[in-house]
Amino acid sequence: MIKRLEVTAIREDKYEIYIDDAIYNEAALKDYSKFFSKVESVEDLSKILSAKIMQQGSGNFFEGFGIVKTLHSNGMEKSQLYQGRFIKEEDYAPGILVKIIGEDEDYHLEVEAVK
Repeated sequence: MIKRLEVTAIREDKYEIYIDDAIYNEAALKDYSKFFSKVESVEDLSKILSAKIMQQGSGNFFEGFGIVKTLHSNGMEKSQLYQGRFIKEEDYAPGILVKIIGEDEDYHLEVEAVK
């Protein structure tokens, strides 16, 4: 017999995200909104980027952002590979830096049988 189960996975990550509002100014936010999600502030951008990092993992190419320079919680730069090569400083998205404060590895899982 096949059982149908509903699983809720709860995870909590924490990041410090630095966004240069001279680069991500009103015009840039309007351009971003035309092609991606509607944003009105760098705070909105930080929410979108945080969700992408949580879903895809840090150190990836993120649509709408590119490759974002990422630091470990101790401030050391995270080595990143893209298309088989290490990323150079000029490859990073300008004006964005992410510092990982914590990535939850103790997921809380709730499982419930569904009838």
